[in-house]
Amino acid sequence: MAWGDNMRRLFGVHDLTNADAADLLGFSQQAISEWVSKTRAEPRQPNLTTLLRCADFFHISGDRLARADFAELLEQELADADRFRQVEAEIRRRRSKLVPVRIGEPTELLKGTRVAKLRGKSTTARKATGRESGLG
Repeated sequence: MAWGDNMRRLFGVHDLTNADAADLLGFSQQAISEWVSKTRAEPRQPNLTTLLRCADFFHISGDRLARADFAELLEQELADADRFRQVEAEIRRRRSKLVPVRIGEPTELLKGTRVAKLRGKSTTARKATGRESGLG
């Protein structure tokens, strides 16, 4: 189906890894990976809320994101320089809210922040989004 292929290619257009996309869109890396997987017989499909959140982020209609062939998106929506600049500005804005934190460092400064654990030796704390982290 077009959904996973379109998402994977949109990440490429905006130079996003699956991990970047997960942080910026607020989904797990596992969910992103399942959407864009080329090896799964049936890639995971989004629910309506997920589809609309992704469509809004990339400034593309949900219907087009879910069904259109990527070549059509490239010709029409993705050829729009203003749309591209808006998405890139949103990516920069959201990235500026990410704060790098080393595992094992004191977390007093993180009170009221949401922390996303990443593989490896570091983790990322986001500014408060209304959810508490389990760290502290």
